[in-house]
Amino acid sequence: MRVRTLREMKSLSLILCSLRRDASSERASFSRLATLCCLLLTLATHAQSQDDGGVFTWSYVPNASDTSQWTWMGGSATLGNTGGRPGIYGTMGTPATGNIPGGRYGSATWIDNSGHLWLFAGCGYDVNGVWGEPCDLWEFNPATNEWAWMGGSSSVDQPGAYGTLGTPDVGNFPGGRNSSVHWSDNNGNFWLFGGNGFAASYASQ
Repeated sequence: MRVRTLREMKSLSLILCSLRRDASSERASFSRLATLCCLLLTLATHAQSQDDGGVFTWSYVPNASDTSQWTWMGGSATLGNTGGRPGIYGTMGTPATGNIPGGRYGSATWIDNSGHLWLFAGCGYDVNGVWGEPCDLWEFNPATNEWAWMGGSSSVDQPGAYGTLGTPDVGNFPGGRNSSVHWSDNNGNFWLFGGNGFAASYASQ
């Protein structure tokens, strides 16, 4: 594998760091990835001079020999005129080949019991190309190579809808945030704690 640009080098380092982190915080993560034999992530880079949000979805097939290879699976190879790519949301709950989250970093990620990949929030671009902290939830199916927008808002910097403590509700969702602590339990439930973003009002938490 050849790395041609500094931006690609940053992206690859983020993948490796994410893999190492997930392997230590979620014992099943690495074994699931090995079983799937692929790693698909939506990544963004963050430059010191400006906030860049590129969308790079890649697949990596690990191999004990020297034949391991990366495959570009989707998204854009360029940042666009605004320095980032907006999300293409489609219809909530409906996978489609044209759907993809906006460029971002600092998202929470999980792998469910079916091998689907989940992405929540971060810091990046919304459906209109506005930079901020989204609160959108995405599901990626590696078998079909399709994203589905599953919840939250398509606009950045939205406060959370908390509802009643301890009571699930379809209208509940965390506010826009990045750099949250996240993990999954033995029942396949996703958990999220804290982060830098918005609570139930437009006040940073």
